[in-house]
Amino acid sequence: MISGDGGSALSDSVDRIYVNFAVVASAASWIEHLKPGGKLLFALGVPHPDVRAKFPRHAARGAAFLIDRTANGFAARWLYPAYYVCAEGTLAGDADAELALYQAFERGGFEFVRSLRWNELIDPMRCWYWTPRWSLAFDALEGE
Repeated sequence: MISGDGGSALSDSVDRIYVNFAVVASAASWIEHLKPGGKLLFALGVPHPDVRAKFPRHAARGAAFLIDRTANGFAARWLYPAYYVCAEGTLAGDADAELALYQAFERGGFEFVRSLRWNELIDPMRCWYWTPRWSLAFDALEGE
């Protein structure tokens, strides 16, 4: 078992990662250190834009996702609504990232997510949530 700063504690590959706070994005170390066959359970969550500066911050919109690292990439699925305390520091994201995620929750459709795309070009129209580095896509992985 490893414990430490949620965004930088990993230096070796692991089989399982459980995150018990809401983030605007997966930490790079979670994705990059997840072994093939490994699972990541984390909550995307954001406070209401009007209360961004207030502490403690709790997610006004949130959802838990299970990520499975397969031979073809990262399969993803929505599990349940999740309203955790929001991360602080680098895992909190900036105001633009929080607003974009909040708007994605407002549009809905997160329950149809089938894959996490990491450093992969993908059409934003095929995603529930898209960023240049990572996205939650509606498309299943090839061969899944």
